Amino acid sequence: MPYWFIFIGVLSAVAAWAEEAPKAHDMQHHGGNQHATYLSEPSVIRYYLPDLSSQVLEKLELPKLGFEGYYALVLEKPQPGLLEAEVRYSYKNGRPMKAKPQALFGLQKTVLEIEPDPHPAEHARYFSGKTWRFKVRFQGQPVPNQAVQFRSQNGSQLSGTTDQQGRVAFELPDDFSAVQPGQMANPPAEFAISTELSTNDQRYRSTLKGDYYVSPLHWQSVPWGAGLAGLGVLVGFWLNRRLSNKPLKVKKYASAVS
Repeated sequence: MPYWFIFIGVLSAVAAWAEEAPKAHDMQHHGGNQHATYLSEPSVIRYYLPDLSSQVLEKLELPKLGFEGYYALVLEKPQPGLLEAEVRYSYKNGRPMKAKPQALFGLQKTVLEIEPDPHPAEHARYFSGKTWRFKVRFQGQPVPNQAVQFRSQNGSQLSGTTDQQGRVAFELPDDFSAVQPGQMANPPAEFAISTELSTNDQRYRSTLKGDYYVSPLHWQSVPWGAGLAGLGVLVGFWLNRRLSNKPLKVKKYASAVS
């Protein structure tokens, strides 16, 4: 009996700490056609599927394919002396497809590319206040000592330089205003990570775009959760001692009369 009180106390603590946690199918990826910040007038639109195949699209209307996994929308705009590219990843639910979940990120999809390293796992999100790594690749190879810029829809701007493995890290800014308790009460914002590289007489400019969300730490209280857990343990201990010291009631049965 007392153990149930301990369990309830711990469960209450977990519930208080994880209130409004992301649901399994409520993810950071909405699909590219829900955003209006694409590369202006792209000449080439390619849509990569979880099995690493691709489709060339005539316009920015993503087909409903019904397969589960990661997708990549790649936009390119070739110009004299400049190739601009933009990449956005999404995760969709549907019928299973034989593909390694992370394989799409390492696939070369444009000449100069910024790859999530790693990407948030399925059913996860980019949260503000957390540091994420990204990799810059040129023709599939890491680019060291490359300048990279980060900007957010909310006005934040950051800069970094890749290491010898082509990696750079950014702490996503906690730049949301009027934060409300609960994840569903706070819409996401968009971020853009960009870099530019020149070789011979050709320039390449590439951008990775995605959504990031308000950190749940704004309304989750770790001390409060730990306090509830401790209270549950104390209540369980107190009830255990009280019940163990209480004499058992013995039922009296009338003896049979012969």
